[in-house]
Amino acid sequence: MEIAERRPTVVTAAYWLWFVAAVVCVLMGLAYLLVTEEALLTARENIDDVGGLVNLLRMYGGISLISGLFVGVLSGFARKGDPRFRRSLVAFSIMLAIFQIATISVSGFYAVAIVVPAITACVLVYRPAAQPWFER
Repeated sequence: MEIAERRPTVVTAAYWLWFVAAVVCVLMGLAYLLVTEEALLTARENIDDVGGLVNLLRMYGGISLISGLFVGVLSGFARKGDPRFRRSLVAFSIMLAIFQIATISVSGFYAVAIVVPAITACVLVYRPAAQPWFER
């Protein structure tokens, strides 16, 4: 009987970090998609173009929602050991981090809650301990 190969701990840790980033992206995306003009007016009194700001937040929310779902799906495949999904997930995570940093004035703390786990996961899956898992 053949002994099943165990997944390295760094791969499992990277998966859970990507999972956290995906959940924060989805929740933040839903929150920004459901924003209303009245909520913005009660939060801030001196907004000139409320309609434009609502559209901007909804666009940002849609991008975040889709990005979170995409990271969640790809991380499952990368966890199984497919090197193609690992490479594409790392590239997408870097693009997501750049997007979150560029729009930090809109997202605030949520950008940090997405960028830090996503970049940490990118580093973990390329550690030497994870290489055999993706080369089998």
